[in-house]
Amino acid sequence: MKIGEIVESQAAAREEFLAALVRQPSDNPPGDCNPHAALTASLIEELGFTVERHVVPETLVKAHGMISATNLIIRHCFGEGPTIALNAHGDVVPPGEGWRTDPYRSEIIDGWMYGRGAAVSKSDICSYIFALKALRDSGASLAGTVEVHVTYDEETGGEIGPGWLLAEGLSKPDYAIAAGFSYSVVTAHNGCLHLEVAVRGKSAHAAKPETGHDALAAATAILTQLYAERDALRTRVSSIPGIGAPGLTVGLIQGGINTNVVPDKIRFRLDRRITPDENPAEVEAGLRALIAAAGDLPGIRVEIAQILLAKPLTPLPGAERLAETLCRQASAVFATEIGTSGAPLYTDARHYAAAGVPIVLYGAGPQSIEEANAHRADERIFLPDLHRATLALALSLAELLAPRADLIPQDETLLRKSFEVAKAARAAGCHPFGALLAGPDGEVLMEQQNGFLPEHDMTGHAERILSGRASVKYGASFLRRCTLYSSAEPCAMCAGAIYWSGIGRVVYGMSEHNLKQITGDHAENPTLDLPCRTIFAAGQRDVQVVGPCLVEESRALHEGAWARN
Repeated sequence: MKIGEIVESQAAAREEFLAALVRQPSDNPPGDCNPHAALTASLIEELGFTVERHVVPETLVKAHGMISATNLIIRHCFGEGPTIALNAHGDVVPPGEGWRTDPYRSEIIDGWMYGRGAAVSKSDICSYIFALKALRDSGASLAGTVEVHVTYDEETGGEIGPGWLLAEGLSKPDYAIAAGFSYSVVTAHNGCLHLEVAVRGKSAHAAKPETGHDALAAATAILTQLYAERDALRTRVSSIPGIGAPGLTVGLIQGGINTNVVPDKIRFRLDRRITPDENPAEVEAGLRALIAAAGDLPGIRVEIAQILLAKPLTPLPGAERLAETLCRQASAVFATEIGTSGAPLYTDARHYAAAGVPIVLYGAGPQSIEEANAHRADERIFLPDLHRATLALALSLAELLAPRADLIPQDETLLRKSFEVAKAARAAGCHPFGALLAGPDGEVLMEQQNGFLPEHDMTGHAERILSGRASVKYGASFLRRCTLYSSAEPCAMCAGAIYWSGIGRVVYGMSEHNLKQITGDHAENPTLDLPCRTIFAAGQRDVQVVGPCLVEESRALHEGAWARN
């Protein structure tokens, strides 16, 4: 069976799997998560997978304010190749009040499943496992390994979940995808700094307050400056869409002795969201200086302790391939444009990035945190989104792990030469595309700039023109040993020309999907977003394809080229 058919046939099983996960509480706090890990492991084993249970040492669990935690790893090797880890968490915040249904009943109303963890992120556990199951059951010939990491401390920082698995060397993935929603691929997110501030003064009888040093008055002065800083932060919007401005919240405050006593100690905690544009060390140093200056009052001592520092997620090299593949496959499955964005929250993804693993966030869920009712009453997931996300993930993994010809030593050099051809085309007033043909020994046989001008030929693509020239000059038996290098992925028209010419290998820069994000609906280049591999796969002879490669360099060729007048 094909992957799509398998995913469709398992819809009911997927819904029951998710319902079972939701019915088992895993609130954190208090963080007694072993029962949920045991249930999850047994359900996954029933699907025919081997589940590794990695029990976190009790002392470490207690040090992080939890009762029990067991992380799960499911590995399936399809063949030699890279390892892609899929990480979702099974712990959830307590349900709170105001629910229309029992938060642990998994009730389905109008196609939505309600329950704590239905969207964040037990649905991702479900999608990841069933995407892997679809790949396994399809018998697809893949090169690489898929791991699913089910961890149990995301709500308290992830240190004994993904952080611990990676630090202990229990997993060493090449790429990772972490829990997210279905309508955007998140490539960056905020970090977070938690500080605890203790303001110490001297107690005194309320009848003689001047004999003491009022810690609450001092704390009020500090808070006034912090709230002024919060207002100023709202103007510093991140350059990354979806991130927004930095935030500052004072979430906890306690202190005082009695109503008739000048308070000698006030303690409060603040949460400072750090955007990917900011330097975490500079943010912390700035806050410490602001607090110290505001609290520099007679008889007052201020102590500041770092409780948490979660660094922002910024894309690592290699993450663009994950994002591009997921965006393209999800756009096709959901029949709507799905692109990349940032997110204002912070997640376990940062642990993979800190370990040098390229990672993006994508999974099953509604279009926004608000629509999912995440971390509030009536959390829910639209079940058709669960099924579509599973298919998008399965197809993306199949593409990412598809056997592919590796770059040979001269490929990057020759691909960059095609970039130079594209630059020359742009300098001549044409569109920034270029191609060249290299013989079996790497000798450049032909170069071709884009041919839109002078006659405004919409079919004047560099690869099409070059393929026609090569077909006339060389025989098909020779061209099968040649490689066409293109500054961007050949479109459907050009892929057809390459196929008919007999050229045996293609190496390209950025993908058509990526190009479409740049050109949009520009009248001179209404990009046809269809992978060249799809065209070649429909033929009766093999064409080796390597790409996307040198994506950022390829994208740079188009900066400012498609501006509307």
